[in-house]
Amino acid sequence: MSSKLKTEVCSVVLALFVVLGFGAAAISTAEAQVRNDRWDGYGSSQRGRDRDRDQDRNRGGYDRNNSSRIAEQRGYATGLDRGRDDGRNRRSFNPANSSHYRDGDSGYRSEYGSREAYRQAYRAAFRRGYEVGYRENSRGRRRF
Repeated sequence: MSSKLKTEVCSVVLALFVVLGFGAAAISTAEAQVRNDRWDGYGSSQRGRDRDRDQDRNRGGYDRNNSSRIAEQRGYATGLDRGRDDGRNRRSFNPANSSHYRDGDSGYRSEYGSREAYRQAYRAAFRRGYEVGYRENSRGRRRF
């Protein structure tokens, strides 16, 4: 073989190794990303847990964070309405005067878990909403 031919063959082989090397690196990086999406490093599948949680929700189950969020949304909205009414009608600032606050379980369903945890989240959000609503509608009077 001539030296020019040897040089060209070596160049082609080297180029082939470079291309295959970059291809292998790209594939292994993609596999690592997929693996990280599925595995948490302790041998348990994160996607499996997500899928199980989604199936629980489809069966009517709720996780604690979702139940708390529902209670907070309902409590805040109701408190906001009651606070606005009291401020508009010149009533004194008293969120505990509302039966919704005292009961604290408006909209509760047994699927949400603990009724007491729901009440705590509902009442805390009711107070925040009530204060905002009352301030919006108290028309410059002494608020509380």
